[in-house]
Order: sequence, then structure tokens, then C-alpha cells
Amino acid sequence: MALANEATTTQLTKLIDEAKSYYHLEKRCLGLHGAETLTVLLSRITLWVIVLLIGFLVLLFGSQALAFWIGSITGNLIIGVCSVAAFLLLICLVIYIKRQAWIEEPIARFMAQLFVPDDDDEQEKGGVQ
Repeated sequence: MALANEATTTQLTKLIDEAKSYYHLEKRCLGLHGAETLTVLLSRITLWVIVLLIGFLVLLFGSQALAFWIGSITGNLIIGVCSVAAFLLLICLVIYIKRQAWIEEPIARFMAQLFVPDDDDEQEKGGVQ
């Protein structure tokens, strides 16, 4: 009878040790997944900030050149500047009207994909099968 109690105690101790080990591995895995998600998010934000800054400069200098060109064609610089300003205002209006489809939905899809991966993605990475 004492031998059975010792075997049960030994098995219970092994089970508790395995559970502790599993808990620590899961905690580490969760931390690594969080670090990976944060890295992807920060790299995408950095990329888009750089692209937007360069795009802004291109738009600024391009619109100035276009305004001067239209001004030289019409003989009046004010007409050139106003026509470019009206065109840019029209672009802003279109972007504002289409913001849901062009900005909000893609960002929501990206964030959902980043923080809540599909089950298929988890299986490909070696997750639960």
C-alpha cells in the first residue's frame, strides 16, 4: 500500500512539474508572439510614415511646378495657383468621401489580421493542429 502511495506521489510531482514547465513555455510563447506582432506593426508604421513624407514632398514640389506652368500658359500666376489648389481640394474631397473603403476598412483588416491570426496561419507556423 505504501508503495502505491509513493508511486502516486511521484507521478503527481512529475505532473505538477510538467504543468509548471508548460505554463512557462506558454508564457514565453505569448511574449514572443506579442513581440513579433509589435515589430510588424512598428515596421509598417515606420514604412508608411516615410512613404507619406516623401509623397508629401513630391506633391508639394509637383503642385508648385504645375501651378507655375499653368501660370505661364495663362499669363497669370494666380490662376495657376488657384487651379492647382482647386484640384487638390477636389482630391481631398474624394478621399474624404471614400475614407471608409480606402482607409478605415484596410486598416481594420490589417489590425485584425495582425492581432487575431486565422487558424490556418497558426497551423502553418507550428501551432495547435
